[in-house]
Amino acid sequence: MPRKPFAQFAKPGTSFAIGPGQINSRPELASLVGQCIATWADVELQMGLSLGAILKTNSEAAVALFLAAKTSRAQRDSLAAVARLLLTGDDLDAFEALMTIYAGLEKQRNALAHGLFGTSDALPDALLWCDMQDHANFLINVYLADYQGKPLADPHAKLRKDMFVYTRRDLEELLRDLTELQRAAFYFHCHHQPRENKSQEIFKEMVKLPAMCSALRMVRNSRSLP
Repeated sequence: MPRKPFAQFAKPGTSFAIGPGQINSRPELASLVGQCIATWADVELQMGLSLGAILKTNSEAAVALFLAAKTSRAQRDSLAAVARLLLTGDDLDAFEALMTIYAGLEKQRNALAHGLFGTSDALPDALLWCDMQDHANFLINVYLADYQGKPLADPHAKLRKDMFVYTRRDLEELLRDLTELQRAAFYFHCHHQPRENKSQEIFKEMVKLPAMCSALRMVRNSRSLP
């Protein structure tokens, strides 16, 4: 994850705010977050279309089956089951490489989509981020201490340790990675379209993408291990 512990920057007296509306005070960074989340939606679209293309049906039902899966894990498993049954050789290697990239970036997209954002004047070109459960734990501990008449000396101490930082560079790099994944998924889908006189040019463009090159090496190296 391209995140750094906020505790590294949170010297005594460092102020911050987290919760509703805070992301709005960093509109350019908020735009990057939104672009990352929106790009992921098109990644999922291309993966769903890939399922239909691999099955050689191009059917609405195949895409609907993929998109209707309750979890992303279920989506991956359904696509993987079909691909590993029907694909071989370089096509299967490319699929495994694509899924490696997909699984890694999915975690980062989910963090953006399901975390809480904040800001600190000490970091004017960055967003703070906190896992929802960690923030809930912080609030509960503060409430309980207050109800018991034993307010915490520094109620935000644990929260500072649980928060992380997304710099502008972190978000820009994540958007580039997601955009490259979208391009790879698009090429993969197009390559498997059941058209006549299919060229290998689309496949070549896909495997030239830097992330795909790296993932393909990993896939093939892992296969060669004893």
